Amino acid sequence: MPGMDGFEVLRRLRTRVDFKSDLLVIVLTADTAVDLRAQCLELGANEMLFKPVAMDALGDVIVRVLASAGWGGVIE
Repeated sequence: MPGMDGFEVLRRLRTRVDFKSDLLVIVLTADTAVDLRAQCLELGANEMLFKPVAMDALGDVIVRVLASAGWGGVIE
């Protein structure tokens, strides 16, 4: 998104009244900053993965995030 970094995207998503609590967000990044995960989770990301992402790791995170949001029965 031009003119917006991932932090700003998270801020805007979490301040939108129409879906701020229902939207599940998994951040994928190539950045390796030590505190990046904590920053993203603090801003409202549900989970974070670093690139390159193995498909099994992505699948595990998706299942975990959906289960924590109460969608467990849908993905069994």
